[in-house]
Amino acid sequence: MRTSRVAVVAVAIALAAGMSIVPLHVAGAQSPSTSVLIPSSGATLSGSTYLDASASNATSVEFLLFGGSFGFNAPTICTATATIYGWLCGWNTTTVPNGSYFLVSEVSGEGGSAFSSAGVSVSVNNPPPSTTVLIPASGATLDSAQDTVLDAVASPGVTKVTIEINVFGSLFSYATTPTIYGWIAAIPGTPCNPIHCMATGLPATVQSVASYSGGVSGTSPAVNVTITVYGGVN
Repeated sequence: MRTSRVAVVAVAIALAAGMSIVPLHVAGAQSPSTSVLIPSSGATLSGSTYLDASASNATSVEFLLFGGSFGFNAPTICTATATIYGWLCGWNTTTVPNGSYFLVSEVSGEGGSAFSSAGVSVSVNNPPPSTTVLIPASGATLDSAQDTVLDAVASPGVTKVTIEINVFGSLFSYATTPTIYGWIAAIPGTPCNPIHCMATGLPATVQSVASYSGGVSGTSPAVNVTITVYGGVN
């Protein structure tokens, strides 16, 4: 039996205030209970980590995260598996923004559902992912009237990469697709005409921006290039 999100919010408020929590249960069945074992309160987490909880009279255990950009919305970040070491699950912390959070475990069983009587305060602190532009190379000449391929590499776990071309302060951003050759953007050429074409030989820079799904992002060093015909990069 799952508890409503209204009850989740009430529990979070009570936990923060140091109040005791009475499990929701069905008469005649043993009430479940749970407690967060790992991480310890005050821990700083990054990358992939394990969460662990003890539980009794349980059929399932989940971990919920309060605070940060979630507030009391409390998404379920991990569904645990019963092991001899407790209820374990692996959690990729890059799926949430960096910040301070309050982690609780929620147990469900025949006797109802309940939350850990004492959650733990944790901080998520993931460094920005690294990324590098592969194509074009520094010093290359790009002709915007011709089809162009841009390519970049990024750290494992990155879910989004954009490649940006900066021409005299005008920024043009391109979505990429992950391939075995890197994160690639294919840009169709723009025919030049006397109205839209600008002068040739314009200096420009190319950078890639890589992001984790939680929003932490990193930017590559700039690659200096020349735009030979600029009709407004697509």
